[in-house]
Amino acid sequence: MPQPGLDPDLVKWLDGKFENLVSKLDESDRRASDSRRDVYLKLEEQGRAILDSQHQIEAVKKDVAQLNSSMDAAKPTLEEFSNMKAQATGAGRLGRFFWIVGGFVLFAAAWVVSRWDAILAGLRAFNGK
Repeated sequence: MPQPGLDPDLVKWLDGKFENLVSKLDESDRRASDSRRDVYLKLEEQGRAILDSQHQIEAVKKDVAQLNSSMDAAKPTLEEFSNMKAQATGAGRLGRFFWIVGGFVLFAAAWVVSRWDAILAGLRAFNGK
């Protein structure tokens, strides 16, 4: 027996509205869950990328530290090479100076030999012989 004051069409209409509302809530809940899952997956991917980047940065830091220690180990050798280079430069300048002086000495000796007779004659005249 129908209850007084309740219209069966109204009940059906309300029941349809509630069903529609429940289905919309379920769909919204499913989309929110999918969205949260996607965000979680992206965050996990970014976390892995950051972790990989941190490992790469650590590897670069180690390489730089090894390079610094290699440079520190090579520093005495580089200083020694620099000293030897300076010595070679100085020796080259000194050698050039000796070649110039030697050239002048050789030129003077050649001049003296070519003028030897005149020089002896001048010396004899000076001594009075």
